[in-house]
Amino acid sequence: MNNKKIILTIIISMATISLVALFWKNSLLMVLILIILSLFKHSIFPLKREFLLFVLGGIFGTLGESIVIVSGAWTYAQPHLFNFPVWLPFLWGLAGITGLSFYEGLMGDKS
Repeated sequence: MNNKKIILTIIISMATISLVALFWKNSLLMVLILIILSLFKHSIFPLKREFLLFVLGGIFGTLGESIVIVSGAWTYAQPHLFNFPVWLPFLWGLAGITGLSFYEGLMGDKS
């Protein structure tokens, strides 16, 4: 187990949640914040093929959420693309790479 990796990925996750709660109304700023957080995460815990994982997480996370949105489970206050905000794929991408780093921290893997 890598406690440093676990703690820092939890901090990144909490910062992400807090910043989304504060800035979700400003889409451009939110995209910029999520990109900066992703680059910060990459700088401290890089992953192999991280950009690909970020893109796939963004695509599949948003696709899955779009299907749920269409079913009527919830809606976004300011949707931009297909009933979701433009920053959502960036959030899912960050969630994917941060989640994988957290998993590596739990399992003690070296990246």
